[in-house]
Amino acid sequence: MSYKVGSVVIDVRADTAKLVSGMNKAEKTVTKSINTIKNTIISLASAYAGFSGVEKILKSGFAFNKNMEDSIAGLTALTVATSSNTSAMGKHLSIAEK
Repeated sequence: MSYKVGSVVIDVRADTAKLVSGMNKAEKTVTKSINTIKNTIISLASAYAGFSGVEKILKSGFAFNKNMEDSIAGLTALTVATSSNTSAMGKHLSIAEK
């Protein structure tokens, strides 16, 4: 757009092609950054879920181990209690024979 004022010419042109190109580049950069952030968040969430699952497995393994140790202790006590009911030869003794 040109305006003639006396002998001075003012020429103002809007070069929108460069502006649009710059805006498109900015949009692509922002979109790429958002996707990177989103993928990072998804990866972190997946890792947390995995660790949470491992934690549950470990807790259940420890609980099973405790139950087994309690069972062994109970069987040991039962064996000790009943071992006095056998003779040196391994014969089961009745109450009268004790």
